[in-house]
Amino acid sequence: MTLKLATQQDFEDISIYDHHIDKQHLKKAIDQNYVFAIMKENKVIGILRYNLWYQTIPCVELIYIDFSYHHQGIGKKAMTEFEQLMKEQGFHEVMTTTQADEFAYLFYEKLNYKKIGSFLPPRQDALEWIYLKQL
Repeated sequence: MTLKLATQQDFEDISIYDHHIDKQHLKKAIDQNYVFAIMKENKVIGILRYNLWYQTIPCVELIYIDFSYHHQGIGKKAMTEFEQLMKEQGFHEVMTTTQADEFAYLFYEKLNYKKIGSFLPPRQDALEWIYLKQL
């Protein structure tokens, strides 16, 4: 598994996995280098999209691995590579969020992310938990 900075040539493969933002915003995120393609054997099998929280802390907005590749350690490896890249760029922490009614929090907690707060977004029934990891 490798983490590759996505380009517009990856857009069609990437967009299969990201239904959380519209295509125009996804293209813009790719242009701004906020999207990584998760690759295996030269095939896109997932996506990691992030942004900068208050322009200072990388915040993973989405990590998604094709279901046929679950339980192979790919998500853990993708997050570890992402964290290393952010550390190399001079960042000291990484953040993420997940809905309280989803099981992703177990994944983040295994990777030593600590819950630091929550909020209730509009049009969402469950709290959004905020996680932080020191690099």
